[in-house]
Amino acid sequence: MRLGEDVDPERVLANAADQSAAVTALTAELAEARKTIRRLRQLLDAAPVGVVLYADTGAVEYANERVLEATGTSGARSFEVASSAFVHPSDLATYARAVTAARLGEAAQFRIRASDTAGKRMHVEANLEPIVDDGVPNGAIALYRDVTGEVERDERLLWFKAIADLTTDIVGIASPDGSILYINPAGLAFFGLEDSAVPRKLHTVFKHIPVEFHDTLLTDAYAAVLRGNVWQGDVALLRGGDLERHPMSAVVIGVHDDQNELVALAVTYRDLTERHKLQAELAHAAAHDTLTGLASRQELFRVLEMSLGAGESTAVLFFDLDDFKLVNDSLGHSVGDEVLTQLAHRIATAARETDVVGRLGGDEFLVLCRDVSDPREATEIANRVLASVRLPMKIGMRHHTVTGSIGIALSGSQNASAVSLIQEADIAMYRAKRAGRRQSVLFDDSMRVEAVDRLELEQEVRLALERDEFELYFQPLSYFGRDIVQNFEALIRWNHPRYGLLSPVDFLPLVDKVGLTGTVGGWVFRTASAAVSVMRLIEPETCVGVNVDPDQIRQPGFVDALIAAMDAAGVPGSALTIEITEHAMMDDVEQTRTVLEQLRVLGVSIAVDDFGTGYSNLDLLRRLPVDYLKIDQSFIARLGIEAGDTQLVRMIVGLSQELGIGVIAEGVESQMQEDELRRLGCRIGQGYLYSRPLSLDDALELLRAQQVEPVLH
Repeated sequence: MRLGEDVDPERVLANAADQSAAVTALTAELAEARKTIRRLRQLLDAAPVGVVLYADTGAVEYANERVLEATGTSGARSFEVASSAFVHPSDLATYARAVTAARLGEAAQFRIRASDTAGKRMHVEANLEPIVDDGVPNGAIALYRDVTGEVERDERLLWFKAIADLTTDIVGIASPDGSILYINPAGLAFFGLEDSAVPRKLHTVFKHIPVEFHDTLLTDAYAAVLRGNVWQGDVALLRGGDLERHPMSAVVIGVHDDQNELVALAVTYRDLTERHKLQAELAHAAAHDTLTGLASRQELFRVLEMSLGAGESTAVLFFDLDDFKLVNDSLGHSVGDEVLTQLAHRIATAARETDVVGRLGGDEFLVLCRDVSDPREATEIANRVLASVRLPMKIGMRHHTVTGSIGIALSGSQNASAVSLIQEADIAMYRAKRAGRRQSVLFDDSMRVEAVDRLELEQEVRLALERDEFELYFQPLSYFGRDIVQNFEALIRWNHPRYGLLSPVDFLPLVDKVGLTGTVGGWVFRTASAAVSVMRLIEPETCVGVNVDPDQIRQPGFVDALIAAMDAAGVPGSALTIEITEHAMMDDVEQTRTVLEQLRVLGVSIAVDDFGTGYSNLDLLRRLPVDYLKIDQSFIARLGIEAGDTQLVRMIVGLSQELGIGVIAEGVESQMQEDELRRLGCRIGQGYLYSRPLSLDDALELLRAQQVEPVLH
């Protein structure tokens, strides 16, 4: 309308009315739009996922309450500023690329690591869709979902699978309807399956479960897991291919959802074959001696207690090898073990099939004869064992002969214990040893008193030195054809206040048992040195032989103790002869040679005692500084009677002559023995034919009464 034109009032009013209606309509539309936006915002704020609206510039135009709460921000702008702080640094590039792609019109999906306001780590999954207006990208909308639980569950599943794939146990998972979901490699290998051949249904693998365990697994185990319990038990599985039966320990676990509904069954089987095998081996080892394969000490006591508890009449045979230490010291422990192994076989063969034969330890064996009450029957079994043992045994290229002694004890009342019965047999065995060995002796009550006395002696021997109860006696050596004595062997005696004069066989084992061998040996050195110093006042060339225990010669201070004793008595080394047994000389040859050479430098003579009872290496004898061989009295006793013993003495005499070594016969008791010795070439004897051991006073009187000429020097 231009100025000056006529105004149509009606037209103006009509235009005004149209404009007012338009404003009213627009206002209504705006109000409805605001209402819709509020409802949309309320809806987005209540959404279970995070919603973010990005402008075409990438700026954040809107973030719903879930996003703002998680990030601790108060609005879209503050979220945009702080958003990079909540994204893991390693995932920032991924986040930025996805937002850029979406606002440029390309949908994006990704997972990033983020943190909430408390710093708790989480995993977020995002879906970004571009907003397009008239075909032109105009920002993007993103939906963010917290998938931390899913990621952690997936990780746990991966861990489980990694562990299950590597374990040697069989692991399987099945659904409640019997569908197999997983079998680990160990299970596939056991059942003989490939991954592609895993059966779909559980019942198809039941051919590997013995019938007797079907109800156990299908009923008992299933019922337990339905109740929410874990089922454990021992079953068996048949291996694929050969269907070999394997004992298994099984564990069945039920997997339940949030509503406690069973969704899966997990079962593990652990193969117990090796464990059962080991248990059987351990049980066998506990019941059997490792070296011989006989019953062990533990098993012997178990069987004997069981037999006595059942009221059975039982005979116990306690076998001990005679002089087994001699075998070990002379030939070494490997030969000793072979002797014990052969010995075990012989004893087991000689015993009855119903008898239990075992090894107590060392060279001690037991034979448990059940249902034996007659002493004669027990003795017959014992003698059969002894006869079997005495037969020569071949070890390597040599034959060896050993003997043993047996003590027999018979069960009495049902109250008798295994310990007491074995003790009685042990006591009887010692009586057999003292009676000359190579025999069996039946226990009687009088022996118990003897055993108590022996225990008392063991206590008293500790005090014998303090009480000055030991004495030395001196047995002369005779030079054949001359009625003169110039040399003696010193023999220890115990002048016991109650039992009188005891010989070494009665107390030296006790001395060794209580650890006084070195102490008593030192006393013998000092006493013998003092005695020979007095003897030399009458006969300047007198020499006294002193027996040395095998353990004593190996003690570091042995030579020093001998020198101290000689110095204290003022006698030279030529006044003493050290007598060592054949097997002691063979034990630790290098150390023995060193000691003997030191003694030789001092002028001390060396005699090998009990020669012929061991297994000396003759070449070694040639190299060791030895002056005399003393033939064991057991061979002299049968001289001229046993052709074998006579031949052995002839060989020893010939050997001594070959080596330039003197030879002395021990235990000469008859003129016939001396005559035979002279015929064989032996020149010196020792024994009751010439004199019993003498006290020092009697020995001095003998020296005064004769004109002594040198014999051994």
